[in-house]
Amino acid sequence: MANFCVSGQHQEFIGFATYIVYQTLFSSIKGSTVVATKTIENTKDYEIENNHSGQNDSAMSAGTHTARKYSLHNYYKITDYEAGSNLATAIATDITNTNTSWGSDLTVNKLVYNVHTSGTDKQGSQLYGCAYLQTESESVSTTSYDKVKAAGDKVIHVGWSDTSDDNTHWLRTMARYEAMDNGTSVSDWDERRKAYARNALALSYPTGSNDHTLHIDKILGKDATEYSNLCTFLGVSALSKATWESYVDTYLTAIA
Repeated sequence: MANFCVSGQHQEFIGFATYIVYQTLFSSIKGSTVVATKTIENTKDYEIENNHSGQNDSAMSAGTHTARKYSLHNYYKITDYEAGSNLATAIATDITNTNTSWGSDLTVNKLVYNVHTSGTDKQGSQLYGCAYLQTESESVSTTSYDKVKAAGDKVIHVGWSDTSDDNTHWLRTMARYEAMDNGTSVSDWDERRKAYARNALALSYPTGSNDHTLHIDKILGKDATEYSNLCTFLGVSALSKATWESYVDTYLTAIA
């Protein structure tokens, strides 16, 4: 069973994108998800904590695992894995450990995860290009993406439907990038904003059966069709309209 890798940038709501995927995919435990609002590079976003609380822990008396159970979400430093097979082995081990921590309460065969890189890699947590590409002449590296696909996993690309100034969510993202830069290398922010928009729209995400582009601005705008398409890709039933839309409201309040 394939795992789901959510790919995107911190400044472009990847935390919430991961959260809505996680809550939808693992609806049976969503009430116990531990989520924090954290600031990364001057950007407030959600982060799923690596534990759950409030669950009965029948194995505690035997000392087999801790009171807080592992979540079904993880981060992987993609550059640590020579090939997709190495990543697949690491994830399989984590699934085993997660199931052990839950005991008889829950058994799963997949995780939701994000990747990150290190050093001078411009793509950061984005597998297939990003706004950090400074000019249209720069090429998109697919090395990290290829590892994830070689591991047999599915990819959710956090993308955009509308990069115009009429889109308040896009403008918020641009403000995030401007704050992250702190004015150190941007001589003309208006021109840089246009460049980000050009680069975002120029990204051509794969469209196979194991790839899905999640238009984050539509999700934040409570577009029912966009959410339904996500659920179809995940292969699960949708949460109720009231439930998933309440997640959007809570998130936008948290990052205001």
